[in-house]
Amino acid sequence: MTRVCNIVIGLCAMLIAMLNISIVTLNLFAFALRSAGPFAAYGLGLAMPEATKNAGIVSVIVGSVAAVVWQILGEPFGILAIVFGAVLGCISFVLTTKIERAMGKPPAPPAFLD
Repeated sequence: MTRVCNIVIGLCAMLIAMLNISIVTLNLFAFALRSAGPFAAYGLGLAMPEATKNAGIVSVIVGSVAAVVWQILGEPFGILAIVFGAVLGCISFVLTTKIERAMGKPPAPPAFLD
């Protein structure tokens, strides 16, 4: 698996070098992926005591996919992919929590021990 991953990463690096993609753009995109999805799960997971476990998972997936799609679309309206992904991640977190709590699902265990 390590060898296959090294080959894939090497091919991606060659593609980036041959297409003259800006390293700053790549760093911004990597940061958007790393933070847009988990933003709601970390922030709202600590702030909302009634949050459910699945809300965090859904927000990570929705926020990450939204950031990738928004980046591919060229960041329309001047909105950065990280902002778009974080907003959709937060919305999906809140909606998932409300839906699951209405269905009677228990909240996730608290992050802070008494």
